[in-house]
Amino acid sequence: MKAIKRHIHEIYTELQLEKPTLTEAMFSCDYLGRSKCYYSYVMTTENDASEKVLLNLWGQLRYQKLLSEKTEASAHPAIKLLVANTTELYSSLSQKAFQAINERAMELAR
Repeated sequence: MKAIKRHIHEIYTELQLEKPTLTEAMFSCDYLGRSKCYYSYVMTTENDASEKVLLNLWGQLRYQKLLSEKTEASAHPAIKLLVANTTELYSSLSQKAFQAINERAMELAR
């Protein structure tokens, strides 16, 4: 599996642990900004995700992190730790997406 595909697959897998109802179709539309079959298509072909898809993924993960931070700031102490864990997850995943963007940039520069 190519490095960029691996990053996208790892992000999907980690999100699915947090959100068990997340499907490939939802991930394709909500995080990659494409049709419901896009993730499956990329994973099963020689084609790689486009730069726009990588930017969509990174942007969506950053947005989710910001929403989680706002929730954490006003959360009841009883759920603050749970929300903090979600914030950390989105932070980690957005870093993986950014790493995929950097790797794509390096590929294009060759």
